Amino acid sequence: MLYIKLCMARCSSEHHDLCAVAERSTPPTRLLNLGGSGVRLYEPRAKKVRYATLSHCWGGTSPLRLTQDSLIQFESQIAWNLLPEVFRDAITVARRLGIPCLWIDSLCILQDSKSDWEMESARMGEYYRNAYLNIAASSSVDSSRSFLKNRDEAWLPASFPVRSPQDGKTYAVRVQRLPKHGLDELTHPLSSRGWAFQENILSKRTVHFTHAYVIWDCRSCIEFDGMRHRIEAEAGKFNPDYRTEGHLEMTARHKWYELVERYSSRQLTRVTDKLPALSGIAATFHKVKSSEYLAGLWRDNHLLRDLLWFAQPPQEEETWNPRASGLAPSWSWVSIDWPVSYEFSRIESVKAEATLVEARCWVRGLNPFGHVVGGFVTVTGRIIRRTFHSHRMEILPTSEDGIAGVGEEFYPDTKISVYEGAYTPRIRRGGSYVRSIWPQRLPVFCLQVARSHHRIFSLVLSPSEYPQGAYERLGLWVCGVQEDVYWNTEIQTVTIV
Repeated sequence: MLYIKLCMARCSSEHHDLCAVAERSTPPTRLLNLGGSGVRLYEPRAKKVRYATLSHCWGGTSPLRLTQDSLIQFESQIAWNLLPEVFRDAITVARRLGIPCLWIDSLCILQDSKSDWEMESARMGEYYRNAYLNIAASSSVDSSRSFLKNRDEAWLPASFPVRSPQDGKTYAVRVQRLPKHGLDELTHPLSSRGWAFQENILSKRTVHFTHAYVIWDCRSCIEFDGMRHRIEAEAGKFNPDYRTEGHLEMTARHKWYELVERYSSRQLTRVTDKLPALSGIAATFHKVKSSEYLAGLWRDNHLLRDLLWFAQPPQEEETWNPRASGLAPSWSWVSIDWPVSYEFSRIESVKAEATLVEARCWVRGLNPFGHVVGGFVTVTGRIIRRTFHSHRMEILPTSEDGIAGVGEEFYPDTKISVYEGAYTPRIRRGGSYVRSIWPQRLPVFCLQVARSHHRIFSLVLSPSEYPQGAYERLGLWVCGVQEDVYWNTEIQTVTIV
């Protein structure tokens, strides 16, 4: 613990502006009081409370949870033998560091109260941002696995003798292994979890207990214990105060793209948590951007640019299997359970070729950045009719225009189902392919949204079953500008749900 105390002291004295907790920050609704020999739940009355947070994997097991039935008992005392290993370790660390209180999600939020969970999940970002320290149980797959354990021997330092050719003397050389792929290599499995993403991003100071090192990670630097290896804080560490840093609005937008890409590759025990688990970061961005939040996108002058996301399978995946999540409108990246890329949105020369008429989302519950029950985007732009080839997964010219775009590429959002409609075959997002002996060629519509110096970016749409007259997004279609497939086409207004 001496190493962590030294890091905390150095951080407080050297990085005060970046890492200091706001003086007027409001404490969490409930905290664990670690004073004395016992542990109990209480509601802090003081405006300023020093506390730590715990970032951990729930895993396949259900940790000890606060419920309406156990609330009174927990306020009296929480029996030590009921606490899982990870919770005990976190309490031990906080006590040794002189931190009197601890916040643990499953013990400080009523897990059987929908209203309490919604209110507390909306404030969770504040809790981690205002904590004195975040304790990350990075090496524990669930709450039953202690993180205060012996290290993996493969990462322990080793010494061996080396004879110097200059003076003939023998010296001891000490070597130690370093990660090849950044912190994520060491902080797995926690680094793969969705909720842990915003917990680490928003926390001003985090100490990671990994199988290899104890790692100090603050907004200024990253340090590995046991060795003199200190690096600047990773680029993804989020400082929400862009205005004081002098960043332009576009810089903040690109930061959002980066965070979405990283977050979309994370795993969630409950896929329905996809928006709530990002709501703390979204709330922080909202204070800077002053823009309406629309299911993972922002309504402002660049919403059309935000629509240029596409499904991006991880390199290690052998099969491309994005799934429709059903958690958001089809135009939102939240609507698929798969990693996404904003590569095209970052191109500086991208300019909107359509006009945003209206955009809206309906939030369900008390968290304005949480669950949505629907939404739409109405856009005016140029539309062409194309053909979807069900076996080749390509967008082809129709016999009407016969114009093929140069360098065409289709990025489907999900698996696309071909099914029998009332009179003719139809297509829709999600589900499994319905293949026939003969390939199906089905009509789709391409809406030109934006273009760069070399490319045209279009949303591929198909009629929605509900509501009538609206469309659903099937994917992103990109083609070259050499042959303008939208030449001499009419401008139409469509609503995408």
